Amino acid sequence: MKNYKFYFLIFTFSCAPFLIFGQDMNLLISAQSKKATGQYQAAILEYSQIIANAPGYAIAYAERGYCYENLKQYEAALKDLEQAIRLGFADPLAYLNRGWTKYNLGRKNEACLDWRMAEQLGYQAAQSTIDEYCQ
Repeated sequence: MKNYKFYFLIFTFSCAPFLIFGQDMNLLISAQSKKATGQYQAAILEYSQIIANAPGYAIAYAERGYCYENLKQYEAALKDLEQAIRLGFADPLAYLNRGWTKYNLGRKNEACLDWRMAEQLGYQAAQSTIDEYCQ
């Protein structure tokens, strides 16, 4: 039985950047809804609350970064997307969005690297972006 507890603890801590509960889950649902309807500033406020409550929750950084990107607040977007990736969020869209942020900051070569990583992680549509902007 002792070994099971050990493996449960390892699983729990290794997944911690991707888990939230209770009120934070309600905030996430609300923020996702606002993001989906283009209410980026309102969504940013809610993602910020989640981050304040759960600073290791990588998805909130990625989603807030996406909102900043859409508001053309590229430095803030880059900071959040890099934090999401640093926390272990290896979602291809995080790399795709970070690539667009870097591209908009004039860092084309770095953007192309991120777009290639997004493709390697399974986002096949990144190839058209690579073909258009990285040749």
